Amino acid sequence: MKEIMQQTLAAPIAYSGIGLHSGKEVAMKLLPGKENTGIVFVRTDLPGHPEIQALAENVSSTVKATTVSENGTEVFTVEHLMAAFSMMGIDNCRIEMSAPEPPVTDGSAAVFCELILQAGRIRQSEPRKIYAVDRAFSVYEDDKYITIQPYDGYRISFVSVNAHPALGTQYFDIELTEEKFLQEIAAARTAAFA
Repeated sequence: MKEIMQQTLAAPIAYSGIGLHSGKEVAMKLLPGKENTGIVFVRTDLPGHPEIQALAENVSSTVKATTVSENGTEVFTVEHLMAAFSMMGIDNCRIEMSAPEPPVTDGSAAVFCELILQAGRIRQSEPRKIYAVDRAFSVYEDDKYITIQPYDGYRISFVSVNAHPALGTQYFDIELTEEKFLQEIAAARTAAFA
């Protein structure tokens, strides 16, 4: 397997807006991160500016949004920002936020992707940590499930069955690359009924 190096932002990014669920104004700064530091949220609105690492083991809720918590502090509705980091290849970044929720932007990841493209990306000296699936496994919860299988690439096949007439049954299949993410997925917005 070809070694892929870590990346961070080439320049800081400042963006302000309103949080989707909290309705709070938030000033956010995305800052270049050092190698092997990962994605770290910094709550500048709290004493001591506590940090929260964006790690799977720190996900504390996925009800209506993804919440990441560490040492009694949390940030929530981080999924669009995290999708942008993942698909734009940003491994290391410090996110300073003056509230517990990033700006909603237009309800998609597209604005964050555009900001990353404007700031630029720089290659770092450490190799990226890549998780390679070496066996198939599934996780089931009520009427939901996910199956993961070894594959030479990154492909997602998705089916959603929803009783709401505006949604119904939806199917999507994609061989995911940065280019296809920007064309097909980044602009997808959160569904809401009111």
